[in-house]
Amino acid sequence: AYATGGTVHVVVNNQIGFTTGPEAGRTSTYATDVARSVQVPTFHVNADDPEAVTHVGQMAFEYRERRAWLLRKLEEKQRQSLAEAGERLRLLSMQDPLTGVSNRRNFEGLLEMGWSQAAFARQPISLLLLDVDFFKLYNDSYGHPAGDACLREVAQVLDAVAREAGGSAARLGGEEFGLLLPQQTLEQARGVGERVCAAIRALRIEHRGSSICGHVTVSLGAACARPASAQAHSAARYHLPL
Repeated sequence: AYATGGTVHVVVNNQIGFTTGPEAGRTSTYATDVARSVQVPTFHVNADDPEAVTHVGQMAFEYRERRAWLLRKLEEKQRQSLAEAGERLRLLSMQDPLTGVSNRRNFEGLLEMGWSQAAFARQPISLLLLDVDFFKLYNDSYGHPAGDACLREVAQVLDAVAREAGGSAARLGGEEFGLLLPQQTLEQARGVGERVCAAIRALRIEHRGSSICGHVTVSLGAACARPASAQAHSAARYHLPL
């Protein structure tokens, strides 16, 4: 006897009788059906020994259960792999590939969500926009690889300061960055901006092309709003005065 997909096949004189399953009652040659099957256990028994036939049936049942268990585990593993790949893609779609901070798309989503939350809670929301001073001259003087390294260092500082203030940082394009600061007043946002400027100066990244300082600096502006509930879904929410 042997089993395929939960069907028990009993071999007697090189003939197969399908004792269970959708093909019950059909017979065919043993060699033909075994050739058609793929890696299934095959058991040879004496048809006059009912105990042996019963034992083989139990073995076939156990094989079917183990096979089903393995298939379930394989399916779970595949689902887990797909979920992990999807999560990696989701994170990549939200991050700036050069600096690792949020990209513009994710920043706009965070701004929309933060604005709605501020309207609901009747809390302020602040925004800092900044760029690296004379960055084109920096690239011209030191080359684009050095410019990329500079942006990464600046982004790390911005991310650390933003997280400390309970906000988030993003690269909006080129040398431009933004910091979203929920529940921060304009005065608090200015304080965050001062910490950003001081931290960038502390990096002491040489910048021969700057006309204001021998090191990399940034210029920034701050804005704050207290959105009303009626504005929560208005496009005007993005028009913050700088």
